[in-house]
Amino acid sequence: FFVLSDAQIVNVYPAQEKVTVKKNRNLRFSGRIIAGLFDFVSHNCEFDYDKFLVSMSVIDSMLMYVEDKTKPTNLYGEHKLEKVRSSIQDLSGTLYIDLPENKSGRLDVPDYPIFESTTGGKVYYDNYAVLKGVYNRNRFYYLVDVFTIKNLDNFATDSIRYNGKLVSGDIFPDIVQELKVRPDFSLGFVHKTRKQGIPAYNEGIYEGTVDLSNRGLRGEGKLSYLTSITMSDSLVFYLD
Repeated sequence: FFVLSDAQIVNVYPAQEKVTVKKNRNLRFSGRIIAGLFDFVSHNCEFDYDKFLVSMSVIDSMLMYVEDKTKPTNLYGEHKLEKVRSSIQDLSGTLYIDLPENKSGRLDVPDYPIFESTTGGKVYYDNYAVLKGVYNRNRFYYLVDVFTIKNLDNFATDSIRYNGKLVSGDIFPDIVQELKVRPDFSLGFVHKTRKQGIPAYNEGIYEGTVDLSNRGLRGEGKLSYLTSITMSDSLVFYLD
């Protein structure tokens, strides 16, 4: 690997250990970029030396680490870092490493590094660990809006929020609710339906909470269908 910034903790692990060196110290590579508490797996990355940034036109996945505040701190008062068990995939963006005039990191500029997405991404729930992979990624995913994250190497990890909507393959209409880190260290949300409920499977009405995480799409509430009313504190919603 090689280091783009010691001060901002930005390291590159190029695929097949290959880098193309261009004019004026610009670089082209594919592989993994570690920026603070975030990992990017990307293709066709372009490092611009003068602007001190990396353009990533194809990001396969963006991973992140958060503090596990359920466990005691170490001798330095720090919580253990836990890898978030969901990634944002199929996006693109720009990593601003530091101010162009501060390449050495001599000055402490708290906002950097900054990641700014140019397209939104998707969070999929088709992993086998999530109810044995029942949520087909072509039908079920969270669509993330364009976002910006500042200070990737030192921020309040419980402040992570992504705007967007859940596309649930006609289980429900699209649910607009911000995405955050859940207790199982996956990305998800808890959504409360309006009082009159929302359509369920196009034929019923559901009123209650909708809970998304790596435990699947779950709920606690009331499901009305034809002449029946079903109430439960433990519902699991499947695609079919």
